[in-house]
Amino acid sequence: MRKRMRLWYSGGVVEPAKIRKKMRRLLAVDNNKWTPEALNELAQMLGLAITMPVAPVIAADEPRFKLHPAAKYFRRIGACSLFLGIARMMPPSLYWWQMAFIWIAGCAFIMDVFYEEWKPWIKCAVALGIVLLEIGLSVANGVFDKVPTIEGVVMPSRDPAGCIMYQVSFPVQMDLDRLSLRFQFPVDVAGFKIGTASEFQTGSMAWAEVGLTPDGECQLTQSTAVDTTAVNSILAGPGIVRVNARDVSRGVTIWGAFVLSKNKRSFSPPVKFAAEGSYSFNQRGRGLMSKSLTFSTWGTVNAK
Repeated sequence: MRKRMRLWYSGGVVEPAKIRKKMRRLLAVDNNKWTPEALNELAQMLGLAITMPVAPVIAADEPRFKLHPAAKYFRRIGACSLFLGIARMMPPSLYWWQMAFIWIAGCAFIMDVFYEEWKPWIKCAVALGIVLLEIGLSVANGVFDKVPTIEGVVMPSRDPAGCIMYQVSFPVQMDLDRLSLRFQFPVDVAGFKIGTASEFQTGSMAWAEVGLTPDGECQLTQSTAVDTTAVNSILAGPGIVRVNARDVSRGVTIWGAFVLSKNKRSFSPPVKFAAEGSYSFNQRGRGLMSKSLTFSTWGTVNAK
């Protein structure tokens, strides 16, 4: 590439004949073959000063994008909140606080993404990925798990001989770690049996038969409850029965039959029937949880 030069007049006297001769010789040469030496010689004859072009100095471009100062704070908030949410440092009682920290972390990361110099569709894709990750963590921690409620069914009845029997059924709809029950009957308990109902009776009331002893006392003569080592029961008082069960599998029905005494009365007047209990189970993401049992009664009888 031919270098452009600017010539500046510096004064002086030059013979015209030499100038004409030099010019004819230069004009006979193609422009692209002129050398700096030839031009410099001509300039000296003319008394001109030759100046080389000076390349312009271009300042380095400053960064076009500067990250907003708030972005670094969102990153710190997101990282700390995510750590608190997944580190399992909180007790089960603060489960919802733990899940709140996970969602706070997601919101902070999304705010950080929108401060970045990315294309809009990339920002939306990353934000959507963060939301899906938050939902996945919530599912893994059992946020959307529905815990079935165990409801006990109590059915009192009186046979023609005057014996009062209470049948109690607890359909178990989840794997239980522990089940505790306490029954307060109106009068003394003459006999009872608690176990698991057979398969064809699951979800419905099982049956039992009541009879009389030779001295006229009521007794439980037959019951379909199956004895199992996982279910233990004791007579804690004249009219109080406690039941404890451990490691109860889903789909099992705990069933019991209680016959009240006809002749023996340890307290008068009769009290009202009462039942209470609780069950413990392992829930995903929360560990061991405990809930109270609910009861529904079918029918009524009076113990006189």
